[in-house]
Order: sequence, then structure tokens, then C-alpha cells
Amino acid sequence: TGSAPTRPFESATRATTVCRPFRSPGLIVPPVPMLPSSSEVHVTVLDSRWTDGDADYAPMLAWCQADLAAASAATWKVVMYHKPSFDSTYHDAEPWGRDEFVPLFHRYGVDLVFTGHAHNYQRFVPMTSNAWPASTPVTYFVTGGGGAPLHAAAAHGYMAYTESVLSCAIVTINGQAVSISARNNLDAEIDSVSWTKTAGMPDAAYLALARPVQGFDARELA
Repeated sequence: TGSAPTRPFESATRATTVCRPFRSPGLIVPPVPMLPSSSEVHVTVLDSRWTDGDADYAPMLAWCQADLAAASAATWKVVMYHKPSFDSTYHDAEPWGRDEFVPLFHRYGVDLVFTGHAHNYQRFVPMTSNAWPASTPVTYFVTGGGGAPLHAAAAHGYMAYTESVLSCAIVTINGQAVSISARNNLDAEIDSVSWTKTAGMPDAAYLALARPVQGFDARELA
């Protein structure tokens, strides 16, 4: 039983387009429909073209907060946008939304964040927030291996897995369980992670991997 999809944020100054699923040369994947959020999974999509100071940045921040707050009953909350907030390539010099949007993710219990921009695959350890210690940890992914020239990812103390390869990520959610499989352009699995929830929190084994988001910059290199 699904709820009606949340009305998207509409810019007063820029036109928006509908995202289409990634099609990597050599990797055959079936068509992927853009599904509305439901009582089980809530998906929030942001536009990282806008940065602090742009006319649409503050309205989008307010929209994001309202959207996540309204999704409190969802079992899983997923956020997607292009420029990463956490990244171990040269893009990390200018992380998007880390001071404004990332605190919202931790406050409202977002589980998964998917970004791109860096041309590789990165999965970070789950991150908690000292400001919201009772909230579920957030797991951040960079899935930017869509076909452009690849970027190397540097070593980082919060990195769970990284590889510079053409790739995509397949997310499967079944009730209280989630699994993410990263696959290269030959359809071989390069990384996978899964966990289950009880009373809104990940299982003990996954929680044991979590590190505070406030320590990310202090652990720049492993």
C-alpha cells in the first residue's frame, strides 16, 4: 500500500528534467521505472547544481527538511543527488551540502545516500552523528562509473570499498532488509553490503562498523 508521491521541489529559475536510468556499454540491464515513494521506501532527489548562495539553495533546503520530516513512517529513506558530500577524489575539496543537508540526513534517519560526479565507485562505512546519537547511521555511496574517463580514489580511513571501474549499484529492499550489489560493466559483482533493521535500527553487526561523521575530515588518509 503506497502513499502518493511527494511533490518535487520546483525551481523558480531553472527547468528540471526527469532522470533516466544508467545504461553502461556492455552491461545489459532491464528498464528501471521511476517508482513513487511508499510506506516502506521513501526516495528524496536533490539537485546539487545549486550551491550555497544560489537563489534556489535555501528553498531546496527547506523543501528537503519538510520532505524528510513527512517520511517519518517509512522503513527506509534514500536520498540521491549528483555532487558528493563525501568523496576521496579531488572533488572532496568542495563537498556539496555537508554543512546544510548532511545534518538533515542524520536528524531524520536517512539510511542510504547515492551520489555521482566522481567517476568511480565508493562506499563509505556507515556514519553516525554526535548531534543525533539516537538516529540510524547513514551509508554514503558514490556511483559515478557510468562511462566517462575514470578517476582514482585515494585511501581514506572511512572507506569501506572503492574501485575505479565502469559500474552501477543495484539496491534490493525487502521489508526490514536491504542489500546493495555493485556490478561492473561485465556484470561481475565488485562489492556488496547488506543489513537488516529491528525497531528502526540496523543490526548490531552493521552498527559496530559506524563512525562519527564529524571525524571524516580528521581521517583524510588511512
